[in-house]
Amino acid sequence: MFPTTTEVLPGLVLADEGERSETSTLQGGMLGLLGLLLAFTFAIASQRFDTRKQLVLDEANAIGTAYLRATAVPGGEEVADLLRRYVDVRLEGAASAGNPHGFRRAVTESERLHAAMWSRAAALARANPDPLRTLLLPALNEVIDLHEKRLTAMRNHVPTIILVLLLMVSVLTMASLGHAAGVSGGRSMSTALTFAMLVTLVIMVVVDLDRPERGLIRVSQQSLQTLRDGLHRGER
Repeated sequence: MFPTTTEVLPGLVLADEGERSETSTLQGGMLGLLGLLLAFTFAIASQRFDTRKQLVLDEANAIGTAYLRATAVPGGEEVADLLRRYVDVRLEGAASAGNPHGFRRAVTESERLHAAMWSRAAALARANPDPLRTLLLPALNEVIDLHEKRLTAMRNHVPTIILVLLLMVSVLTMASLGHAAGVSGGRSMSTALTFAMLVTLVIMVVVDLDRPERGLIRVSQQSLQTLRDGLHRGER
């Protein structure tokens, strides 16, 4: 004898409830994983962006210290002139960070100025090794070191595999939400679009923070600009 309709429906309801519970659990896990990845990548990108900003300030302070010592050393006027030119080149390099050819040219000019400043300062120290002249060499060494630190910080990005994983989890999470909405019959296009837009915006901010040479979020060069204005005022 075949089961009646009332005998079949409870089984169907239980199956529907089990599927919904499983879908809800999977959806919650994926949302948690997505939130963890977003927080992780945002923290990495933000930390490295702050490091790049701090290095700009450190470089401006180091150049200013080297300039003051160069002006205090007899015969250090040439080094002071090279440091003024060096600040201009560093700002030109920052402005052309999105242009590979212009950026390489600025880096090459910076390295040429390193050699010229060090050669002149070393000659002064050898000619008269008094403490004042020898103090100029450590200051120039700090300037050269910070140049390399800034280049390294600019190249130091969030690993590509993490960004790819973040994108994959985001897409799969959106698909899971769409599936859950279809199963429950409670489709809410505005809610889904709002959530997708927010996740997309966060990912865009992460990428923008991680790529300071392009995009809307740039590392401020105000410290170097203020130093340049002060050095050129002193020149006149």
